[in-house]
Amino acid sequence: MAKEQLTKFEIDGWLAKNPRRGARLYDGGNLCIEVGTTGKASWMLAFTSPVTGKRRQMGLGAYDGTLKDARARAERCRRQLDDGLDPILARNDSRRSERAERQKEVTFKQVADDTLAVISERWTAPDAVDRWDKAIAECSKLHSLPVRDLTASDVADVLKRITASTTRRFVQLQMRRVFDTAIAKGLSQANPADARIVGKLVSLKHKTTHQPALHWRDVPAYVASVRAKQGDAARCMEMLVRCGVRRREATEMRFDEIDFANKVWNIPADRTKQRRAHSVPLPEPAFQIVLEQRIRHPNASHTFPGGLRGKRGPGHLSHAALQHLTPEGATVHGFRSALRSFLGDMTTVSYETAEGVLGHLVGDATVRAYRRESDLERRREALELWNSHLDGSIESAKQTSNVVAFQQVRVAS
Repeated sequence: MAKEQLTKFEIDGWLAKNPRRGARLYDGGNLCIEVGTTGKASWMLAFTSPVTGKRRQMGLGAYDGTLKDARARAERCRRQLDDGLDPILARNDSRRSERAERQKEVTFKQVADDTLAVISERWTAPDAVDRWDKAIAECSKLHSLPVRDLTASDVADVLKRITASTTRRFVQLQMRRVFDTAIAKGLSQANPADARIVGKLVSLKHKTTHQPALHWRDVPAYVASVRAKQGDAARCMEMLVRCGVRRREATEMRFDEIDFANKVWNIPADRTKQRRAHSVPLPEPAFQIVLEQRIRHPNASHTFPGGLRGKRGPGHLSHAALQHLTPEGATVHGFRSALRSFLGDMTTVSYETAEGVLGHLVGDATVRAYRRESDLERRREALELWNSHLDGSIESAKQTSNVVAFQQVRVAS
């Protein structure tokens, strides 16, 4: 037992004098109180490691006005030193063992929930969480199992029960995300859902299908038919086609997002797929739609408020509001493909500008910084070309397109 020298009265009196940072007040047996960089006092034990032979200091906790517990902890460390153990190494080993025991109890479902909490913040699609839940539900036999014990065989057993190749591939990708989280948390060493591994046990082949779209030559006839219709949904669909934006970006468009002086629509990051703000230079026909809507709805906050407002609805068109306006055999998203094909096939617009029109990132941060000033005007020119194409007469469009294709374009009344 080390000789104890300090009393609580002495310690409190010393601390009342506000000693400098790093100052120490020694008790017996190399135990002392040290003032840290934050001004707080902590117990420290100095010793020579019997393992490394180096001088070390070990923190024994903050000074809380008592001496008994700190001295007891110091005495336990001294006994470890007598047994040839380094107290710091022994403590670290103990913590690792305790952590390993806790990790044995962490299940696949727990890690899946942790994964969702992080990645869902980046999602914009309204059904994204629902699709995730359905994918994780396919893994129900793994839910209660410790994630550290799961192997590629366990993953393959889940995937083999899924007959649809597209669904199987989607579930595999979500499982890979879960195991990536497990690796980051130190719960797994490798990812058993990696396609390069589990793909040796179960087929992950699937056929990639693109969103059905009208050919760009057929879009002017479609726009003319939509333009002839009344209502917020028709104007929203026309805006979507003319600007090449996504459905949610258009249906939730707000007047306060419009820079009327510069004819620019600034879409906030929380409504874009990439969670990155996107500025859309409005071609003249699209800008006229905004002006028309402001006259129609002078008190609305959303550009396309639709039929439900206030307490009865969100104040903007629903995602399904455009469905009845979608051409047969095509999708709303397909108009972005038509725009991109037009820019690539019929104009000299650069690849970078064409991708920028759609809100895609091209190049590294340095390249984008240099292009920022000129890129907006380049994208404006590209959208003006697209809108000039859209506003060509139906007769001239028929001369360069299949007449039958126009007859098949269906717009519900």
